Amino acid sequence: MKRTFAIILFLLYPFACGAQTPAFLDKLLTSPTITWGQASYLVLVGTNNISSEASPQQCFDRAKQLGWAVSDAPERNLNYSQYSFLLMKAFGLHGGMWYTLFPCPRYAFQDLRFKNVLPPQADPDESLTGAEAVRIFDRLSENQPLSQERHS
Repeated sequence: MKRTFAIILFLLYPFACGAQTPAFLDKLLTSPTITWGQASYLVLVGTNNISSEASPQQCFDRAKQLGWAVSDAPERNLNYSQYSFLLMKAFGLHGGMWYTLFPCPRYAFQDLRFKNVLPPQADPDESLTGAEAVRIFDRLSENQPLSQERHS
C-alpha cells in the first residue's frame, strides 16, 4: 500500500508546481541561483496567471507590468525578500500591518518568515537556489487555492 501511494505521489508531483515543463524544473532544481525570469515563470505559471507556453522573458514582462517585479532585468538573480514580494503579490496574500502600510520586499519577507514559509535562517539579502525557490513555492501553495487570474 505504501509503495503504491509513493508511486502515485511521484507521478503526481509535477502537478504540484502547476504546469511547468519538466525541462524547466530540471534546470531550475540544479541551478545555484534563480533569476527574475525563472522566478517569474515558476510563480506566474504555478499560480495560473500566465500560460505554461510563455517564456521566462514573457513571464518577467508580465510580472513587471503588474508591478510585482522590482528588477529591470530578467537575468538578474533575486534574493529572499524579492522572491517573497513576488509570492505575496502572485498569491494575493494580505500581510501584517507593516506590509499593508508599505507593501515592499522587506515586509513581504518578514510576513512569510513569520508564517513559517521561509526557512528561519534565511537572510533577506541572500540569493536563493532554484531548489529552495521550488520548496518555498510548494510550501506556500499547499495552503492556497489557485485562481485563474490574480491581479493585486
